[in-house]
Amino acid sequence: MGIVLFVARQYRNGTSLLVALIITWPTLTANYPFFKSHISKKEAVVSGQTTFTLMTWNVAGWDEDGKVVRNRENDNMRFILNSQCDIVVLQEASNHGWAYDNFPSTQMMTPEIKAKYPYRSQKGKIILLSKFPFESHTILPPELNFQYLGFIIKSYSEMVFDVHITAQQSLRIVACHLNSFKLHDDLVQGLDYNGKLLDKMGESFSKREAHAALLREKIDTMPSPLILCGDFNDVPQSCAYRILKSNDMTDARIACGRWREPTFRGHHLNFEIDHILYRGAGLRAMDYRVDKVGISDHYPIITKFTVVAGDEQIGSWGAR
Repeated sequence: MGIVLFVARQYRNGTSLLVALIITWPTLTANYPFFKSHISKKEAVVSGQTTFTLMTWNVAGWDEDGKVVRNRENDNMRFILNSQCDIVVLQEASNHGWAYDNFPSTQMMTPEIKAKYPYRSQKGKIILLSKFPFESHTILPPELNFQYLGFIIKSYSEMVFDVHITAQQSLRIVACHLNSFKLHDDLVQGLDYNGKLLDKMGESFSKREAHAALLREKIDTMPSPLILCGDFNDVPQSCAYRILKSNDMTDARIACGRWREPTFRGHHLNFEIDHILYRGAGLRAMDYRVDKVGISDHYPIITKFTVVAGDEQIGSWGAR
């Protein structure tokens, strides 16, 4: 259109279009990496590299419809077990205080879960299933309301996992779940937030920004290689996303040349609000995909990584 406008000597309109493209270029390239193949990379592994596959998924308490009490396998857990992922980071992995291993639909799968993932965190809304040994740390007060930048923030139990891929290679995984709009609490159940939906959304954006800023402060003290993943409850180039990504993190989707794909399907909406960011000279995303499966209102993201020996390794907790 810009070319057509200039050829037609519509210089003012053509210039306006050019300015608009320049202003929106960061957002356009975040959603659609034009200069990368839209087909995810599947590169060959070279000598000295170790590969692992990571999944992040908000499983929404495993089931929002009460199907967990039926005498059948849980669809989400079955997908996880069949995925062959090495590391699985889950958000909302408990439901009304029940851990995943208490549900009838997952209890029958316990032997297979333990066999495929011998290392597991058991408690909280964020858990890790891993084929590699790890230590876990809590960096924000679990399920606690606290004030930051003038806003009351409810923590969703962000967790840090120091995962030992090999005896010589370790990395830090920060799993997060930022504050949501809580549409299911107010709108679906008939409440209207005093008739001001935009006020509700504005407050949610502000809380999420404050939440992201506090989490970023913690990340700035952490070593590399590091992966930040989970439910950001916000889209690429949003304020919270940009705070967490900053200048040192790479988006796995963009690195793999994938165009935006919705990861949330609740309330008849389709947004990309789940992300995998990473940093570290020896850490690299090789393949990225979103699988539209399961009974959750989110879709799982699966990314294949390589990590090269010799990159900065994690040290003592809290030290860079």
